[in-house]
Amino acid sequence: MPSIEYKTYWDIRFERRPNLEKIKASLEQVIADNKSPKACNTLAELNHASAGNNNPAALAHLTPEAKEAAEKAKVLAAKYYATSAESGDIVGKHWLGVFYHEGFGVNKNVTKAIELLEEAANEGNG
Repeated sequence: MPSIEYKTYWDIRFERRPNLEKIKASLEQVIADNKSPKACNTLAELNHASAGNNNPAALAHLTPEAKEAAEKAKVLAAKYYATSAESGDIVGKHWLGVFYHEGFGVNKNVTKAIELLEEAANEGNG
C-alpha cells in the first residue's frame, strides 16, 4: 500500500478531527495513481454519506445549492464504486448494483442491478 494511502487511512481512524477535504484529496490522488479499489470504495462512501438519501421528501427542504451538491455527491459516489467494480472488487459491484436498483447517482437499471448484485454474491459478498 503506498504511503499516502496508508497515511490517509490512519487519519480517518485516529485523527481527533479528521480533515475531510484533505482525506478526499489524498484518496483522489491514490485513485489517480493506482485505481485502488479500497480508496475508490472509501471515497464513494464519503460521497454517499454526504449526498443523503434518495427520498424526494427528504430532499424537499434543501436549498437549491444543497440539492445540487447532493446530486454531485451521488454521481461521484457512483463513479468511484464503478471504478472499484471495474477492477473486480465485490464491494464496488455490490454498491453499484444497489445504486442501479435505486437510481442513486446513475439512471435506474434493474437488469444491471441484478447482474452486479449476482456477480458480487457469486464472488462471496454476503
